[in-house]
Amino acid sequence: MSTVLLIDDNIALLENIADLLQLEDFAVITATRGLDGVSLARQRLPDLVICDIMLPDIDGNHVLKTLRADAACAETPFIFISAARTPRSYSAQSGVGYLGKPFTSAELLAVVRQFLDQQNQTTNTGLG
Repeated sequence: MSTVLLIDDNIALLENIADLLQLEDFAVITATRGLDGVSLARQRLPDLVICDIMLPDIDGNHVLKTLRADAACAETPFIFISAARTPRSYSAQSGVGYLGKPFTSAELLAVVRQFLDQQNQTTNTGLG
């Protein structure tokens, strides 16, 4: 079972995403602040992080940079979610993705599976 860390200060959205992922047999960890998310990532070593860009303490970019600087979390796939519809140059190959809000359940699950599949392929071929 893959573990997903969700970081978003919108509690209703956080709970909806968590419920959806749990129905799809993912283990889910949640945080409403960036620093709490970083701490949970270091403790639990999730298989994937989904993080809002705008958070009340540190922004999602800071969360990503902090995790990339930590050897234990550096290779963890990371998906930004944001209401800003300007996708950045992120890709599954770089281990960083982007999903604009609002998104459908199908869109979210497709991106989650894409990033976890990419991570599994990298791990299984000894590249990660």
